[in-house]
Amino acid sequence: MTWWQYALCGGLGSFAVEGLEYIRATRRTRGWPWASPTEPDFWPYFVAVMVRLNLGVALAGVAGVSHQIGGAFGALGVGIAAPLVVEKLAAQFPASAAPEGPADDRGSPASHSALFGDATLEELGRVVEQYRIQVRRGADPASEAQEVGDDAG
Repeated sequence: MTWWQYALCGGLGSFAVEGLEYIRATRRTRGWPWASPTEPDFWPYFVAVMVRLNLGVALAGVAGVSHQIGGAFGALGVGIAAPLVVEKLAAQFPASAAPEGPADDRGSPASHSALFGDATLEELGRVVEQYRIQVRRGADPASEAQEVGDDAG
């Protein structure tokens, strides 16, 4: 598969999740979700959907090109899990962990591996599974991630 095929499958996964969220919102509000006073207006809703779709496209494309996934179904799964993947990665690397020092020509930190190391999709899968277990138990994964970070430091 090429990068754009992985990206397309990731986008389809993200689209499926957004479709389910839209169905839930229309049932909850009995009409257009953005017309309800308890829901976001149209444009914030639209931007949130676009961000979600682009996350799925980008993550699946990158994961496919870097040989972290092996096919269309894997790319679909990455698209479905895209916000969770970004959330869990962000929780693992607090802003204070950013390396200090010179930036390269593009303005990004000189050492990308200082932030992300050599994390593989397999390791990320274990983090996602731990998150799912915590959610099933009714725990607050964000507070537990903070506690783990506090214990490590």
